[in-house]
Amino acid sequence: MSRPRPLLTAGLALAAAALTLAYLLPFRAYGLQVEDEGTLLYQVLRVVEGQVPYVDFLTGYMPGYFYVGSTMLSWAGDVPTMRVLIAVLHALTVAGSVVLATRVARPALALALPLLYVAFLPVFPGSFCSFNIPYPSWFATAGWIAGALALTSYVERRGRLALVVAGAAAAFTFMMKPNAGLFVIAAATGVLLLAGARGARERPVGMVLWFVLWAGVLAGTVVTIGAPQPVDAIIYYTPVVALMAVLVTRRSGRTTLVGDAAVLLGTFAAGIVPWLAWFLARLGLERFLREMLYVGSNAAQVFYSSYPAVTGWALVVTALIVLFGGVGALAERGRVSATAALVFVGSATVASALAVATFGLMPERFTWSVIWQLESAAFAVALTTEVAGVVWLWRARRNAPEVEVPAALLVCAVFMHLQLYPRADFMHLVSSGLLAAVVATFLLDRVCGWWEAALRRSLAPWLAPAVLPTIVLLFAAAIAIGARPAFGILRSEARYTLPFAVAPVWVEVERGADLRALGDAATALAGLTGPHAPSVGFPALEIALLLSGTRNPTPYTYFVPGRPNHLEEASIVDTLAATRPAALISLNREFTFFDAAPTYFFLLRDLVRARYTLDGRFGRFDVLRRVDGVPAAADRPRAPSSAAPEGAAPSADVDAAIVALERGPQIETRLRAIGVLEQQPAARVAGVLLASATDDDTTIRQTAVRALLAILAREPDRGLEDYVEAAHLDRRQQTLLLRAIRDSRDARAASYLFGVARGADPRLRADALGAMSITRAAMIARSHLWAGAEEPAAWPGRAAVVDGVHALLQDPGAPFEGAAFAAELAGRLGVADTVPVLRERLAAKDAVAASSARSLVTLAPEGVACDLVALLVERPNVLEIEEAVPSALIALARLPAPVGAEARACITRALTPGHGVLENAVWIAAALGDPSFVPSLRALLPVAAPEVRRAAVWTLGEIAADAETTALLERIAHADADPKTRELAATAVAKQSGGRPRGLALSAAMPAPAGPSVAR
Repeated sequence: MSRPRPLLTAGLALAAAALTLAYLLPFRAYGLQVEDEGTLLYQVLRVVEGQVPYVDFLTGYMPGYFYVGSTMLSWAGDVPTMRVLIAVLHALTVAGSVVLATRVARPALALALPLLYVAFLPVFPGSFCSFNIPYPSWFATAGWIAGALALTSYVERRGRLALVVAGAAAAFTFMMKPNAGLFVIAAATGVLLLAGARGARERPVGMVLWFVLWAGVLAGTVVTIGAPQPVDAIIYYTPVVALMAVLVTRRSGRTTLVGDAAVLLGTFAAGIVPWLAWFLARLGLERFLREMLYVGSNAAQVFYSSYPAVTGWALVVTALIVLFGGVGALAERGRVSATAALVFVGSATVASALAVATFGLMPERFTWSVIWQLESAAFAVALTTEVAGVVWLWRARRNAPEVEVPAALLVCAVFMHLQLYPRADFMHLVSSGLLAAVVATFLLDRVCGWWEAALRRSLAPWLAPAVLPTIVLLFAAAIAIGARPAFGILRSEARYTLPFAVAPVWVEVERGADLRALGDAATALAGLTGPHAPSVGFPALEIALLLSGTRNPTPYTYFVPGRPNHLEEASIVDTLAATRPAALISLNREFTFFDAAPTYFFLLRDLVRARYTLDGRFGRFDVLRRVDGVPAAADRPRAPSSAAPEGAAPSADVDAAIVALERGPQIETRLRAIGVLEQQPAARVAGVLLASATDDDTTIRQTAVRALLAILAREPDRGLEDYVEAAHLDRRQQTLLLRAIRDSRDARAASYLFGVARGADPRLRADALGAMSITRAAMIARSHLWAGAEEPAAWPGRAAVVDGVHALLQDPGAPFEGAAFAAELAGRLGVADTVPVLRERLAAKDAVAASSARSLVTLAPEGVACDLVALLVERPNVLEIEEAVPSALIALARLPAPVGAEARACITRALTPGHGVLENAVWIAAALGDPSFVPSLRALLPVAAPEVRRAAVWTLGEIAADAETTALLERIAHADADPKTRELAATAVAKQSGGRPRGLALSAAMPAPAGPSVAR
């Protein structure tokens, strides 16, 4: 392959960078992602203020990221300016990918695919732009591009300076994301193995080293990824194994391999070993391996999401791409005539387009529907690209000069794709698939060449020059579709801007409710505390601390079950007991992927409920103030009225609101109209609200469905399904309604969800089950809020809900999502006759066991506690069991006798050396604070594993003192072999003597949480 002209390459790279900046910079002050962006910004601020990652706070990313990020934030001074620097990083990444693409494809394609990457960086109108978030992935992607540039230079010139750059790029990437850095050095090593001899004879040491490096790359890949689920293992490992097998068939040694490997690996080691050694010395081996390198941690399990199933229409897109390439190859080889090939591909394309027009539902209309199908197709296309690339390499002529550059890019692309594991969503695919896009550019250029060659020999040779422009036009159309939602944002004139100098970011006024609520909550938090006062945001609300000027006194900022674990949670309790924050902030709904956090972190929950009360609710943000010694108001039963609010609007205003909702062009006007209609009876406004609940605009949909369900809660005799039937909603409208229910996570739509889940339409059934799954998670979270449990005040269509509970619980073939939803609702609605089937589900220890257990705690708590302990034993490391069962056991143990006594007896039996849930049992005992557990806890100290002994020591410190326990703790504090246990024992002794406050002293005596208390 001929080398591109330098001036042309530079021009294309500059053009791509300029277009990238022109697209990204107008959004530099747009939106804010509360959880991820807020956490990253606050952690970067910690480094600006002198804290050290992992030493002073726990994080999921390498220290290098924070020092680069802190430099950027210090220089920028505020979030929008920092985003300018991130936009420049994106522009450099895209420019580098264009340079790579020009090495293997014609200029038009080399420019088109990288710009497609930019256009499909996810944008969420009304919320945030992904490219603004300072994700370490963006820095890692830049490292990959730099490494690939160096490696392609190396395979052409064999210059060792290129290997120095590649090793440095791998070290830089490792400093951002460890798995990404390891895959960069694996790819670079693979390129060394690929590069053939240049007229020199191989020495034996080189042959041995070649196979050592080859085995090391494979073994390192397996160690880095681990043991994913079987389907994921096939997806991730197959391209790597196939590629490495092809490298063996292409092996041709060279005298420089030893020196080249030494330069590459030595540079990489020099870039990471010194600072890793420093952190190893500061953290100790256990923390270093578990927290920095994730060795022995459950991080992969906590953040895991499987490789997504590709939708049917996305498969059609993928099939058309494969068909275009396969038929082009046959036509170029003369197996079929070019005319027949063109007719065949054209007919398939037209047939697919007609099928989409005829059968495609497109519930979100054209733009978003196409975007989502292309995003889904991207997963299949990425794998197809890797497979096609490996087949090409296997068939390519060995050591041909035109092979080496694309082969090096293929090696990099295959290893870059591996960093998608363990979280396989589109956001992570974007940062893991850029080099696959470059390889796709190369393959597509070859396919276009096949078609051009075939058409030149056909009856219509004049069509040959049109092949490439046609492909480029298709890419241009895709780019326009991908960027359209972002450009729609810029048309907004009315904007709400956060009133904080550090983050003056804005969203459209009509979509600004959440950002406004965040601003109000941060202002309230600042008013209760003060600059640099201690506070905590739960489960990932560090952005509120950044805005309010408060500071987290603990090392933990991101509460995913298991990270921090219960021992780390206990340290948070200690810190809060010592620092006594005047106010805290937490979420009350829309937990995204933190739904399980309120349930899992039961020690922290107990402390907060005992010592804090709700001061103000701002949308989904709760600000809680400290009230030592006063029962939290959130724990007192509150039964809000379900009657219509006083001061309902006059009839004329209602009529005007209906007209505005049906015909108003402005979203803000329509949202105000929904607010007026929410005060009216269902008979008058249900139809118009249902129409809005199936609107094209997501904000209108969610607001309308919440308003309608609030009305139905005041008139609960009829469920949502009755009004849907009366409105004669079609399939598309019901799809949108189900999505609105899913996104609002409102359990008051249960009767409708049960009806659809038992219906005949497979598309609607799947959507209903998805809504059930998300709604169930939200229900569980809202039962364990810091501000107190919340349940709907009424269940619309209660009889239909009960019927649905019976039907799905008794159906052995019911999908998990439906059966678990039914099991969860059985207890909440008091459906007593489901107890036998719930007991069967619990005894079976199946996927519905956790929800069955929660309902049995309410419906028939006698005899359940020991079954819950057994469930923990027999389903270890199952996240939902680990999250749900301890809180259920604590609730049982706090009930009056005989249930409470029975539960405590079951827990005591679990506090036996060698028991399968020993550590969990100790933490449950800590939450209960019962002195009767002390003998069992003391008996564990000489024999238990280190993690159990640590838990037991901390728990003993929280329980009232006795001389024997204090003496034992003093001995451990002075003589135990484990430094962490000694530290915890010294703290426990201080608690026993009154030198340190107990964190759970008040909460240990808490009564059982009150039942349903707070309406929405």
